[in-house]
Parts: sequence; C-alpha cells; structure tokens
Amino acid sequence: MGIVNKCLRALDGRRVHVIERDLTEPDRIVGELLQPGGYLKLVELGLEDCVEEIDAQRVFGYALFKEGKNTKLSYPLEKFHSDASGRSFHNRRFIQRMREKAATLSKYTFLPSYRFTVS
Repeated sequence: MGIVNKCLRALDGRRVHVIERDLTEPDRIVGELLQPGGYLKLVELGLEDCVEEIDAQRVFGYALFKEGKNTKLSYPLEKFHSDASGRSFHNRRFIQRMREKAATLSKYTFLPSYRFTVS
C-alpha cells in the first residue's frame, strides 16, 4: 500500500501504523511525471502541498521529435482551474513530503522495522 493510500486512510479517521525501514529521504534519483489528472486528484484530497517546495516543474504537454520533424501535444486543460497541469519532480522528494504530511495526522504512527534472522 503506497504512502498516498495510507494518508487517505488516516484522513478518513482510521488508525494507520506504518512500518518503514527508516524515514530518511531515499538516496536515489528517479524522475516522476504526475499527469494533470493525478495532480487534480491530489487537490481534491487536500494533498497538493506535497508537490510544493520540491522543485516540481509544471508540465503542459509533450513535444515529440523524430527524423528532423517535431510536433507539440498539449494537455486539454481549458475546462480546469488555472493551476491544472502535470508536475515533474524527483520521486524521493515527493515521498518525503508525503511522509511529512502523514506525520501531522493524529491517527498515523510510524514504526521502525527490524530485520530478524533465524538460524
């Protein structure tokens, strides 16, 4: 179950215990492209601040290049509010922001995990 789902359960009033190896920001570089619908879902859930202050770039569509030709594909965003667009960011920063958000919820508890070896 992902961190977003865990946040939602806690926001819904459920008690959530999360077992994580540790809570440090992951040391890896993975890019993430959140489509406009995903961003709008974060807004609907009150989690849009999780893509703030993580150097997220607004994305309005794609540019395709092949054999010297190019074309632009824009997201059809006309019927949405002005902040609607995709977001591109480092996954690790987003995960960390989601953890920080979850930690503010009263029914959310982080538990360190331990590895046991049986011999």
